[in-house]
Amino acid sequence: MTWQSGTDGSTKTVRAAEARHRAAALLADLNPAVQETMAADVLLVVSELVTNAVRHGGGVAGYSVTVEEGSVVVEVTDRSTRLPSVRDTGELVPGGFGWPLVCRLAHTTLVRPHASGKTIQARLPLHRVGR
Repeated sequence: MTWQSGTDGSTKTVRAAEARHRAAALLADLNPAVQETMAADVLLVVSELVTNAVRHGGGVAGYSVTVEEGSVVVEVTDRSTRLPSVRDTGELVPGGFGWPLVCRLAHTTLVRPHASGKTIQARLPLHRVGR
């Protein structure tokens, strides 16, 4: 199962709320159902990656959530070649927690730079109810 946006080269703005809604609908259609905590983790990763693409990456150029055997794969493509970074935790300014959070929740993350930006992939383990 997959939900994706932006593969046609469009510049339609994807907002975090829309991306979460689409991901939640995809997860809700799974049988057997996924654990609530796992679904919450996926939605948090979706929010963080889409928000970071909008705030720091020049906007979302593509977005997908795919359910593969044993995993949920979230991919967000943006228009910036700047790689994610971790802020020094000693700084007393808001923000800077999204990327470390994504890295903690996902069992793997991959950043693929390309000529017009980058694609970030986060793979989360799929835990189903009753398994």
